[in-house]
Amino acid sequence: MNEPIHREVYVDVMQGNGSSTTAEGYNSMTQEQLAHITYQSVVRSKHQEFEETLSLLIMELLKWRYLKERRANSVKRMIKKHRIKIPEMLESFPTLETYLFDQIWLERVWKASVMLMEHITHFKNFFPEKPVWTIGEIIDMHFFPE
Repeated sequence: MNEPIHREVYVDVMQGNGSSTTAEGYNSMTQEQLAHITYQSVVRSKHQEFEETLSLLIMELLKWRYLKERRANSVKRMIKKHRIKIPEMLESFPTLETYLFDQIWLERVWKASVMLMEHITHFKNFFPEKPVWTIGEIIDMHFFPE
């Protein structure tokens, strides 16, 4: 089934993708090519969502550990919420599990989380630059750093 698809369908799928495909390429796009591009877009989206969820979790854990005066039930609830979401994401999209073993990826997410916390709290050089918890601790429902 290698029939070309309509330009409008391709453009609809590509919105927000940042593709630089030329107009001449629209009419020659096949369903298989569109499916591949759509799959790549979904993968990027899921990976980004996973990274954002882990970053939010790290930020809440940093708040819990280093800003004890801001400890509240709401922080604990947010930690639990993100910890519940992560296994759900892993179950629905198993390729995300590779990130759990990637220390460089964790360090990048950690750095982004710390930068955001510094921006929000205005405390520069207050939070650790490198991960102080393992990914296992970060996602463990019972781990609350003291």
